[in-house]
Amino acid sequence: MIVLVILAVALTCAKPGLALLPCERSGLCSIGKTAPYVGNVDSSAGLRAALEARSFKREVILMSTDSEQLLPVRQAVHNLLRLGLEHVLLMSASGPDCVRVAGAVPSAGCVWLDFELPVFGADSAAVPTAAPMWHNRYRLAARAVRLRYNTFIVDTDAIFFDDPYVYFKSPPFADFTIINQAEVLYNQDDYVSEVRPNGGVLYIQNAAPDGPAAWLLAEVTDRLLRWIEDGFNTTRHTHDVLTWCNYMDQDGLRDAISSVMMGTMFFASAMRDCRVPEWVQQHGPEYDAINYAIIYRMGEGPGEAFMKTEHVQLPPVMRPAAGGESQVMIRHFAMSQPAYTPWNASYGPYLYPASRGVLSRQWLSQLKEDCGCDLWPDPEDPSPAVVAAARATPPERYLLAPPFLLGNWFSRGRFGFWNRALSPAGPQQVVGHLHYIPDTDTIVSKTVARMAAGQFDWLLAAATPASGPGFGGGGSNLYLLMRGSRTTSMAPSLANSYAAAGGALGGGGGSCGGGGGALQAGSPHLVAYHPQLLADLAAAGSWRDYSALLVALATAAEAMGRVPVWPDMPCSASWVADRGPQHASSLPLDIRTEWVPYGRRRSRLMCCWHMLLHEACVAGGRGMLALEFAHWMAGARLQYPVEPGAHNTVATLAPETPDAGADRKDATRGSSSSTAADAAKGIRPVPLPSGSSASAAAAVSRELSWWGQQAAAAAAGEGAEAAATMAAAALEAEEVGPGVGTEARALVGASSGGGGGEIRAPRRKRFQVYSVAREEVVLAWGIRATFAHRVLYLRYPINVTFAPGSDASWALGNTLNECRATNPLAIQESLANKPFDNTTATDLWVDFVPAAIGGAGGGSIRRSAAIPGYNVPDHHVEPAASGSSSGAEDGRSGSSGSGADGSSSSSSSSSSGADGGGGGSVNGDSSPAANGNSKDMRIAHGEKVPQQQQQQQPLMPLLERRRRRYHR
Repeated sequence: MIVLVILAVALTCAKPGLALLPCERSGLCSIGKTAPYVGNVDSSAGLRAALEARSFKREVILMSTDSEQLLPVRQAVHNLLRLGLEHVLLMSASGPDCVRVAGAVPSAGCVWLDFELPVFGADSAAVPTAAPMWHNRYRLAARAVRLRYNTFIVDTDAIFFDDPYVYFKSPPFADFTIINQAEVLYNQDDYVSEVRPNGGVLYIQNAAPDGPAAWLLAEVTDRLLRWIEDGFNTTRHTHDVLTWCNYMDQDGLRDAISSVMMGTMFFASAMRDCRVPEWVQQHGPEYDAINYAIIYRMGEGPGEAFMKTEHVQLPPVMRPAAGGESQVMIRHFAMSQPAYTPWNASYGPYLYPASRGVLSRQWLSQLKEDCGCDLWPDPEDPSPAVVAAARATPPERYLLAPPFLLGNWFSRGRFGFWNRALSPAGPQQVVGHLHYIPDTDTIVSKTVARMAAGQFDWLLAAATPASGPGFGGGGSNLYLLMRGSRTTSMAPSLANSYAAAGGALGGGGGSCGGGGGALQAGSPHLVAYHPQLLADLAAAGSWRDYSALLVALATAAEAMGRVPVWPDMPCSASWVADRGPQHASSLPLDIRTEWVPYGRRRSRLMCCWHMLLHEACVAGGRGMLALEFAHWMAGARLQYPVEPGAHNTVATLAPETPDAGADRKDATRGSSSSTAADAAKGIRPVPLPSGSSASAAAAVSRELSWWGQQAAAAAAGEGAEAAATMAAAALEAEEVGPGVGTEARALVGASSGGGGGEIRAPRRKRFQVYSVAREEVVLAWGIRATFAHRVLYLRYPINVTFAPGSDASWALGNTLNECRATNPLAIQESLANKPFDNTTATDLWVDFVPAAIGGAGGGSIRRSAAIPGYNVPDHHVEPAASGSSSGAEDGRSGSSGSGADGSSSSSSSSSSGADGGGGGSVNGDSSPAANGNSKDMRIAHGEKVPQQQQQQQPLMPLLERRRRRYHR
């Protein structure tokens, strides 16, 4: 249907001289000019029929896929259709699987090979499950090239920003027979020294059926067949080459490339990268000598000695994708047909068995049968005539494509080159390969990176069923929360809450209506932080602060029976763009590697954290990402009142709550004087939801502006000394003794002047997270009470405490530990080798305050005494002590004062949801969060923990540590 619509628009709207589709520049618009094909291609007749149906002007794009992950291939095929390119040949693993793939992509159909690659060997368990399909992909490509089809091998995780044929078919690239993506993983600047290819994006054009390029593709298949039919005796058992490495198509491609570089059979990759580690340890000098010989002959890489580097001019049509550059650097070499030469043992052992077996002989026979033409001269035949024929074969040119032409996300996309906001003339990429996104679940991160690049087809996702146990047993691909997971079950409290509320999680597996993007009745309801709260996220001082807010949101969502909307960080935040915010709005972006940037305005780019890009954080109702929420809102606002307002904003502050800026005595004074004073100071009032007084709004505005005032003072030359003087005066005043409202002022970070009622500008952390009881949250904002609202917004963050030992607390603990973004030890492990450039010590600004839900508004937050096991975890409150404890002095005390009822007014840990069910263990060893979540977060947020449990924390200036003590 989409194909027909595109074709109809092209036919009805065509005007002379107007290019409606990008493909018109290359003359390869194939949309509507190919035929679907489903069939077996083991035979020559079947292959010829498939290529005739699916090719256009002898061009074919070859992709391999399976029916378990249909969305990536559908996105890739429809991406090509938008460019006007339909000549895609899909290959799957079997006939039944191909039928399912053809049903999902009817415009293309599907082909398969009955040949099943045997997988066995000493370490075959490490062989990827997709290895047989990768092998068959090269098998099919080699046969197509022998039939003189120009073949574009491309993975389904590729994004086509422009018609690649415009570039492939024009100088300076038209004269290259093979155009291959370079294996530049980290930064495009590495291209200047890279010699390794990527096996997933490879274009072959104008190749002779008996030339070096055709031999190279056939060799990738042939070498594995020869080792298999030998039982890996020569490679694994005799010469200690890893079996799983033999199976990798990319390693086979590298060895084949080293052979056409050298003009003889060679095994550079197998010798250098695939030896058994134990052998390397035992034969270190021999291994080093082999490496030295290979590098001495081929250069670094190996292969640098054969690579040529030059700068070439680009025609004007290519310059926008190259960032406006008129010339680019390219790296290439001439491929020579391998000919027999006596083996030089200094390069290691010769890895082929003495004779061929049945599998490799059948492979060569099939290559001859397909085209009815001769093969290339045998590179293992020492006959002078054969050697002479090989050396007389015309060379063909190989290009390691410049990054703008073929590049992966981690070396290009994360630097902003795929973002239209940073490139008004269009993305600076032709074909982008999502390929490598570290520390993530690839099925999640590649989807998100496609969304971030603006290349995600939401309608297509809505119409694509997901595999796995999703809602209703199938799941939709519209949003990640609707998908099932092989490792993550549906959030249990979500299912229980919906069953109790009469909502069905079934109904077709969470379908969406009419492509509008809004979740229909029976699909999960959401809870998100209020936009006013999100606006200050840039103040987060570290990942610990950010993770603490994610944990708090997860506890609230679990209690409410809703799906949390994970907030993203501004890319300009100090610990995201840790070399300065000026690096977060221009090319190339200079932000930390664990973020996916996106946005429509260069000055307001947002970043999605890699730690959230795991199935355990999203699948099965675990969470919705901010990118998805924006799309959801676009459709939902047309049907429901989902914009934040008084009707759907919860967790507001009761007017008498001290955190609103004053104690009861101050709140009764009226608002005119404080508002006027704030106006004189240039403090902007912050609008609050209905039910909050004007004095409360002004007080909160004063609270949020404290950091801005300190920055202004520092800029005026008053910075550190003025702040130290002010803090010291405040500490002296508070240490005199408690006066009226001291407990309240301690909670909000205010100080009294000799017991008077004047409230100074708060000197404390930017936010307070209110620790409340699950029972109160369920009663006030649970799914039964709020089912009519599709989304609720938390005006202030709450951290919900679950009853110790309950099923809900254990389920929440498992959820927090499985999701990397809410598990500090997992985060620390991921960031262990990624030091921060900005190491300025900052006070933790997330502060936990015991609270209750009630007050005049009925559902507002008010200050409350800490009740262990009810509104704070039972092991997070230490008994009140006289004077200052050593923990308070070093900034790690769990208590800051005594409440009115004698209980401690302490901060609770951000992992209270996980720890609440763990019993009373201070160590958290009996909690489901015993893997480090609770202990690490308690240390991070100021609780005293026994020395042997402490993680090393950054040192803080005395002023910052003392502030923590008094701002509980």
